[in-house]
Amino acid sequence: MRTQTKIPSGSLQVQKGRFHMVIHVEREGKMTPVWRTTGLPAEERFRAQAETMLQETRLRLAYDPAFREEFLARKRQKPQTSALGGKKKSSAPVVKPLRPEQQTVADYLRGWYQSARPNLARATRTSYEQMLNCRILPHFEALGITMAELRPPHIQQLIDRIFAEGCNGTTAQRYYAVLKRALQVAVRQEILPGNPADRVDRPRKNQFHGSVYTAQQVKTLLDESVQDEIFLPVFLSAYYGLRRSEVLGLRWSAVDFEQKTIEINHKLVTCREDGKTITVGEDELKNKSSHRVLPLIPQVEQVLLQAREQQELYRKKFGRSWCGKWEGYICLLPDGEIITPNFLTAHFGRLLKKHNLPPIRFHDLRHTCASLLVQAGVSMKQVQLWMGHSDFSTTADIYAHLAPGALVESAGVLGSLLGEEPAETTSEN
Repeated sequence: MRTQTKIPSGSLQVQKGRFHMVIHVEREGKMTPVWRTTGLPAEERFRAQAETMLQETRLRLAYDPAFREEFLARKRQKPQTSALGGKKKSSAPVVKPLRPEQQTVADYLRGWYQSARPNLARATRTSYEQMLNCRILPHFEALGITMAELRPPHIQQLIDRIFAEGCNGTTAQRYYAVLKRALQVAVRQEILPGNPADRVDRPRKNQFHGSVYTAQQVKTLLDESVQDEIFLPVFLSAYYGLRRSEVLGLRWSAVDFEQKTIEINHKLVTCREDGKTITVGEDELKNKSSHRVLPLIPQVEQVLLQAREQQELYRKKFGRSWCGKWEGYICLLPDGEIITPNFLTAHFGRLLKKHNLPPIRFHDLRHTCASLLVQAGVSMKQVQLWMGHSDFSTTADIYAHLAPGALVESAGVLGSLLGEEPAETTSEN
């Protein structure tokens, strides 16, 4: 097994109209940012080339001692003028890509993630880190193979291992997608001639059928939870089918009591950053269709007005102890702290158990909302818009089976259109 090589982290910065590499290297036991120009104009069309230069520089610093020594020996200087008045040529060492036989797959994946990380949403970063650290990196470190040695069977072994550990097809498909994306970058950078993941069958996603409540069970849940500290997110998700991140990200500014609308335009997520778990609000939702403006249902309006008044009373009661960090958010605890995603999930399970209600996930309130709409005869297109699905097929695939009456209706329509009484057949003697 090869020993792990630490690849320095780095990012692109713009200064004086050009892309610069900022690479964090260890000097005398301390991490120091080192700036080097790429020489490329800070224009979007040159970004991919600049990112390639950054990744190749980081890799060479990790694997090429001579390059590292020369790189660190140079000082960041202003351009010097020659005797003829022109600028002297830079003495910067040429950044040559590592050959595939020099770089292990595990080290390549670390470098790829560090380059991709700044452009990923926080939740996506956390998900990628978990997949890389949990299974992908250990798998390729155990194999100890280089990029030149990577073959489709090595990827298939990872997929097989994921299934062997009891994971379903949906989980295996996520791992496959991350690995394929990483290797596609290697193809673009001419590290690999082709993507070996293309020659591995993509795991099939499991057909998911969430557990749902009946209308009466939802009413019972809301009645029993009205005094609970998570009543608001439960109530709002039951009526609007909001995702957990969406309901916790709701702010008072999104509710227009005059125009009678509520806008889904913000989310709250928990993720890992610099080894710490943090909770943050983001305006970037799951997809474009997730950003939606919905009618303010009268029952919801009444509950929100009461909640706003209660929040003001709590603010006065707690005084200086009130947490002002989450000012403007709707789903808060009495002391002003935000209701975090993990707390909501755990507390919801305890709430159901306490009141002897059938166990479901908090996300199943979203499925329940859509199911009740479909069963009430609301069209699939309207359900898609209400739920914020990116395309119609997502809604139809998940909820079409809940509308058996639609098949009967279709049969009746065809019967009416084509339905002349069949002529009686006479038997021949």
